[in-house]
Amino acid sequence: MSEPGFDKNGFPLNVPAAKREIFRICGRRGHITAQHEEQIRMTDEDLQEDYRQKASELREVYARYTKTLVILLCIQSQVSNLSSVAEQLYSSRFRLIYELLQNGDDARYAENAKPTVTFRIKPTELTVETNEMGFSLRDVEAICATGKSSKIGNSDTTGEKGLGFKSVFGIADYVHIQSGLWSFRFEHKRGEDGVGMVTPIWTEVVPSLPAFGTKCTLRYADTRDSFYRRLISEFERLPKTTIFALRQVTRMVVVVECANGRSNQITFTKDGNLSSEEMQISTLVTGQFGDHGSEMTRLRLFKHTIIDLPSEEKQRTDATSDVTVAFEVTSSGTPLIPSRGQHIFAYLPVQRVPQLPFLIHANFVLAANREAVPDTDWNQALRRGVVTAFVDWVVGIVTHGDALEYTWMRYLPVKDSMEGFWGDLYDDIRDELLSKAILRSRRGRLHNLADLRILPHWFFYESSPLLPDTEADIYLSDGYGPDDVKTLKNIGLKPITSPEILTRMKLGISADASTPIHDRPLDDPWHTAFTALVQRLLQNGLVKREIQNLDIIPLSNNSWASISSLYWDPVYLPYVIDEDAMRIEVPDGLGLRKLHPMAVKDGERAGFYMSLGIASCPQNTVTLRILQAHKFGGRRGDILTYLSDLEILFWFGQPPPRLSIRHEDLWLVSNQNMQLQGCSLFFPSENEYHSEKLLAATPKEDFSDYGILDSRYMESQVRNHNRHDLNWLSWLQKCGVSYFPPLTKVRSRFYELNPLMVLIARDNSKSFVANLREHWSDYRVGASRITNDLKTISVPCRNESHKQLGETILPVRQLVEKSKELKMEEVLPFLELPPKSDIQQPDTWFFLKDFGVICELNASFFLMAIRLLSASTQTQLILVCTSIYAGIAQTANLGNTAAVQQMFSDQPLIRTHTPAEAWRRSTDCIWDGPTFLRAKNVLRPVYEADPNASHFFKIILSMRDVEYRDLIDELNMFVSGKNEASSSFEDELHGIYKLLAEMTSSESTIEAVRQEFNARGLIFVRQRWLKPSECLWNCTIAISGRVPLDQVYPKLKNFFVDKMQVMTMNINVLVQELAKTTKKTAPDFDEIKRIILAIGQLLAADPDVKIKDEFLTALKKKAFLPVYCPDGMRLFSIHQHFFINDHKRYGENFRHKARIVDFCHEEMTSLHPFFELLGIRHRYLSNQVRPVTTCHKPTESIALGRHIRDRAYGLSCCANAFNSPRYYNRNTATHQLLLNTDVYVCEEMWTDLTVRQEDQEISVRSDRAVVKVDNEVDGRLALYVPSDHDGLYSCFHTELPGELARLFAIQDRAALKVIYRILNDKDLDTTMKDEDLSYYEWFDRPESSQPSSPLNCPNGTEHSTLDLTSIRPTNPDEALLVVLADQSDNALYPHDQNTNYVPAPVSINYAAQDSAWEQVARNEQYKKLLREVVRQARRGPYSPRRGSLSLYEIDQALDELDNPVDYASFSRTFGGAGNGNFEHNARIGAAGELFVFELLKSFRVSDFSIDNWQSSIRHYVRELPEYANEPTWRGREISDIMYEGNCPRLMDILRQHTTFAYPPWLEAGVTTPAAVRYHIEVKTTSGPCSTPFFMSGNQYRLMRDKACDPQSPTAPTDIFVIMRVFNLFSSNIGLQVYINPWHLKDVALDFVADPWKVVPCEVYHSVREFQPSVKSIECDYQLTAHPRLTSEV
Repeated sequence: MSEPGFDKNGFPLNVPAAKREIFRICGRRGHITAQHEEQIRMTDEDLQEDYRQKASELREVYARYTKTLVILLCIQSQVSNLSSVAEQLYSSRFRLIYELLQNGDDARYAENAKPTVTFRIKPTELTVETNEMGFSLRDVEAICATGKSSKIGNSDTTGEKGLGFKSVFGIADYVHIQSGLWSFRFEHKRGEDGVGMVTPIWTEVVPSLPAFGTKCTLRYADTRDSFYRRLISEFERLPKTTIFALRQVTRMVVVVECANGRSNQITFTKDGNLSSEEMQISTLVTGQFGDHGSEMTRLRLFKHTIIDLPSEEKQRTDATSDVTVAFEVTSSGTPLIPSRGQHIFAYLPVQRVPQLPFLIHANFVLAANREAVPDTDWNQALRRGVVTAFVDWVVGIVTHGDALEYTWMRYLPVKDSMEGFWGDLYDDIRDELLSKAILRSRRGRLHNLADLRILPHWFFYESSPLLPDTEADIYLSDGYGPDDVKTLKNIGLKPITSPEILTRMKLGISADASTPIHDRPLDDPWHTAFTALVQRLLQNGLVKREIQNLDIIPLSNNSWASISSLYWDPVYLPYVIDEDAMRIEVPDGLGLRKLHPMAVKDGERAGFYMSLGIASCPQNTVTLRILQAHKFGGRRGDILTYLSDLEILFWFGQPPPRLSIRHEDLWLVSNQNMQLQGCSLFFPSENEYHSEKLLAATPKEDFSDYGILDSRYMESQVRNHNRHDLNWLSWLQKCGVSYFPPLTKVRSRFYELNPLMVLIARDNSKSFVANLREHWSDYRVGASRITNDLKTISVPCRNESHKQLGETILPVRQLVEKSKELKMEEVLPFLELPPKSDIQQPDTWFFLKDFGVICELNASFFLMAIRLLSASTQTQLILVCTSIYAGIAQTANLGNTAAVQQMFSDQPLIRTHTPAEAWRRSTDCIWDGPTFLRAKNVLRPVYEADPNASHFFKIILSMRDVEYRDLIDELNMFVSGKNEASSSFEDELHGIYKLLAEMTSSESTIEAVRQEFNARGLIFVRQRWLKPSECLWNCTIAISGRVPLDQVYPKLKNFFVDKMQVMTMNINVLVQELAKTTKKTAPDFDEIKRIILAIGQLLAADPDVKIKDEFLTALKKKAFLPVYCPDGMRLFSIHQHFFINDHKRYGENFRHKARIVDFCHEEMTSLHPFFELLGIRHRYLSNQVRPVTTCHKPTESIALGRHIRDRAYGLSCCANAFNSPRYYNRNTATHQLLLNTDVYVCEEMWTDLTVRQEDQEISVRSDRAVVKVDNEVDGRLALYVPSDHDGLYSCFHTELPGELARLFAIQDRAALKVIYRILNDKDLDTTMKDEDLSYYEWFDRPESSQPSSPLNCPNGTEHSTLDLTSIRPTNPDEALLVVLADQSDNALYPHDQNTNYVPAPVSINYAAQDSAWEQVARNEQYKKLLREVVRQARRGPYSPRRGSLSLYEIDQALDELDNPVDYASFSRTFGGAGNGNFEHNARIGAAGELFVFELLKSFRVSDFSIDNWQSSIRHYVRELPEYANEPTWRGREISDIMYEGNCPRLMDILRQHTTFAYPPWLEAGVTTPAAVRYHIEVKTTSGPCSTPFFMSGNQYRLMRDKACDPQSPTAPTDIFVIMRVFNLFSSNIGLQVYINPWHLKDVALDFVADPWKVVPCEVYHSVREFQPSVKSIECDYQLTAHPRLTSEV
């Protein structure tokens, strides 16, 4: 709803309306206008003085209020001290230029307006004009307040603190604002209270401004001409990019009006905005304006959006922000880099950075003076965005071929010269650029900086790189200028390296190059430049070796050689003889390399090659190479080449002595152009027994190793010369040429059948045997040398097969018949002989026996039969094989037994059932054994029926029975998976292990089996094969690598444990396992802990258990203890620094800070014996922690001091009984110290727990405070204890007994229990009797100073105590019963419960049973409760209209942040209502009354004081210092609070805090002339408002008697009011007011029985808590009654 005289947007419709609002605001600032002054003077002097006094007070309040808010804004802006505020307002006074420009940018403009800000600088004043729409009422209110900005929360505006406009008072003492119909001024001078800055004064002006526009006139406070000139210079220093980042303003004008009537002017006009890719800012100067001149500034822009910004910046509500970077360019688009750098903007220029060549704009959090960017999380995120924006812009321009593609690096910040927040900008940009493709290569591709290289000048030939680039494309483009390349070098671009040149040289040499180096003509001058590059690289040791390995030397055969090859394979000059008229070139094909003739024509190149060591070749070298080529078969060439070689050798004679070569080793060429040695060549001949005729039927290619000498050897140019006593033909015969082949041939010093004879046997097989018989006399000697060769020669057989001669059978009658008996006549190889051969007279063929031919019936015949049968595919052969095995047994002699055994061992010649028939070797079989064996075949069931066959296997083959090795093989087959597991697999395993147990009787056998088990893992358990070392017989804990066997093989313990040495579970095994686990690369910490715990449990269970010394000693040398370190789990040895967690709290505190063995304190019961055995008990955390207590705000406790002094006698007797050295020789000094003990209760007290580990002190804050003992301070003992209940409990039950034991120097821990009882038991004598403590007469024992009842007076006052046990709670009207009943039930009243139910009387024992420390704890907690009650009541009485904080609320809010309240502790201490303790309930009631009393005071109810609080229990609040001197109410108590008057503020309170109907005379604005007597009864509970409360009979009657007409518009004389205080123990104490409650019966309240139990009706249970929100000084109240209540009442 709009204000009268204003439109819906808050713009005034007329001048009077605007003027009225100015007067209203002015008046609320304590300013007295002239009009009001005239009216005041018409009143009496007292009224004038009172009015002026109130105005002065109001002004003073606003002055404090303004300063306080400025302080809070500084805190919010992270300003460290108040001097920064002064600096913002005064020291940086010319910053107002930007503040005024910002206000102009934040203003509202018409849709078609061109936002313009104009500054007019005059000698006496500065005017600022804008064409905005003008001020609204909200704008006026904001400018007239401190810290209240109309821009806050508006993302389209820049201002946010509410201090910006106040900066005008840095130069002005008079500020006039004219905007639309508004016209007002501010007046403030330096040193004044500051209210003038927010107090508007209406100023009449003529003429008024047009409908749109605002004009602000600033009159200078400094009237000196120097200030005027300084102001002009400040404007002249404005950068030309001032309006670059403004949101709206596109035009800024500065006019300097000089005293001589002249004027100078500068105009900035912006074309474009932050979302544009380009922007132009025109600067137009008229006259002279500093260093500025008319120009056009061109900018290239790039914007980047950042998301997920840090949320801790309170003024930043959006987690998204834009960052804009701008780059100044010339008219041609090239970079323009200002010498003074560019500005950083936060909509306005913040600071110029000389090292920054580009503009930066972002929504930075600025320092208080707005001239720097502080280091905050928000700003750091934006700075990272600047880096991203810059890099993304670079990526964009290089990607699209922009004009700045080769010059963008000029915008990089200057390296190593930026400081402060921007110090890392260069490094961040550089690091980000390193990963981007931003540079172009010579091929035009984009690459990262790391992928490109700078090329030196000596790498070029005719303006191009000497070597082509690889696919890596690393050559930097030539588009970059020299200076730009230097800049790129600074950010990571590197020059090309020798290894990279080497890579490209290798590519140039390879065939993959586009123009390979080897393909370039050798007369090209390029080669000269290339050799110069090679010479340069050879000087670099990094690549010298690889350069030497490149083929860069051209050879005569058009190949290339490397430099390094010269060391082992020289290159020679072309000719070997070059003298007279004869020039002989070094022969080709000998491995002698010659330099290409073209390479030596250029003198520079020839000199390079000769510097490498290339020279002429010696003659001996040529001869030696020819001989080597012939000797080792490496010679290649045609007939002329070979002929030339022999001619040279013939000419130069014998070879060098160091080369052993015969003439027969030389190679010649046959008439078939084949290279053969002389021994393989034959002269031509027509004789039928010479080679040419014998091989006539054989194809030429089959005997290519032999041939006829080529006839051109006879035509050699040296045929007519004799050299060294030989002619040419005799020299050839010496080389081995002959006429016919011999029978044998020597190869590698061994004789073999001549290959030519083999060909004859193949192609003329019938003539082969005849040929042997015909020339046997010539071949006999040779034949004995090649018996095996003749045995293996293939000959034809009768069955149309070919067999080796040694595998044939002479076909005599006996052998043929036996073959028929065995049905093998077609299988056995009978030799085929010529038809005319006499088979029955074989004497002429007996020489064949020497070659293995079978000529009679013997064992060889049967062995051949079984061998051939095993190779056949026949089945059902057991019977035939039985006959053959029997035949072998009958014909074999004992001398052949070994050969037969070897034969059956090497070949599968035994027929078995497995279960089908199969062939096996003898090594795969045994005669007798278990039938389930698969590793061996058992033969007895198959052949035992034939005695001869049985004899064959048992005697001839010596077949054995099953042995342990067979069982091992069987297990190995299972392990390797060769045996498929059957259904009886486990039974077979048990059988194998059982047999092994029976067979392993000797130590050697046991050792052999054990080695197999250990080597191969032959124990099957849990579907795995394990070694004995991986098993345990029994195991109670899970140990990795150890599997128990007792459950799988329970009857084989003797085998596994005694023989296989599987260990049983014991402590020494655990210790060894623990030592092994530490050797693992990744130890299993859980397993280590299990083992350690098991060792500890065994030691703890049986003290007699011992660990072997050697195992324990070895363990101590290893790192085996799992220690939890701040950086993770590690293994420590006992010699390293660590702690043992034997204390739960200490262990939790130091868990993530110190190195602690990773066992909880509960496990120490099992681990203690083991740790004691290791000697590390001194590492217990409880022995290492040292508590250090710090105390704050101590207050002496009379009660606790008296309690300690009363127990001094018992403590001294205890110390003496436990042999305290401080009591030796009846020394009573310590006893006297106890008698002079003072105890101080500390509001703030904390303890730091400290340990030292490896010279490092580690401290943590303890969750409890440890009592602090100061010994003998001025002859007294001072004890400092905490104030809270839990702290005092811990102190008297734990810490204090321990500290006293340390004070007494008692070592016996049993003394702690006795000291504890002395401190906490009620009767000292009973305790001493129970603990059998003696009484010592030399200790003084003063009379007990404890009072008869622990019920102390509030605030420590001394008067007679009250014994409440004698009070009889029979009269419900008495105060005691009322207080009790008021708190007796905290539960919600059930709606369906019998409303006539009356609670039974409570049996109460009023004599307190609390100990001394419990009383102190309760008193301290009650004091905290009262403080919280007062704080909540005072935290703001005024209901806000426009949201300003009161000074008190500011102080309270700050205090609440510093000292948070533990509301749960109130409930723990005081519990619910009705706990039967009078003082407890009375204190809660007094706290509720205090809340109401303080609330009424904070509302400034007139004539209201402590005298109005007439409750008999108000003295309980004297615990608070401010109430310490208030007397107890001694008068008659009618109601808790009695007040008589007609104060409107009290009426406001009643209306604000009720949800029920109230009489019309209480309505706002109603004047009550007569005073009303208020009877205010306070009802307090800790529960919600719906909790029933109680009234006494007197209260009920008073409520009835004071009831008045609820509809009467006239105020009554008396009225009864119930103020219901609820949720007392919470952060939001609630208040519900029942006005005239008699008329709320059965509507809002239910009254039950007598004393009256009052139950709020369920429909009204939703009662607002007392939560004062932000208040303003104006009091403007409005309350709407509940509609339903209004209608019902």
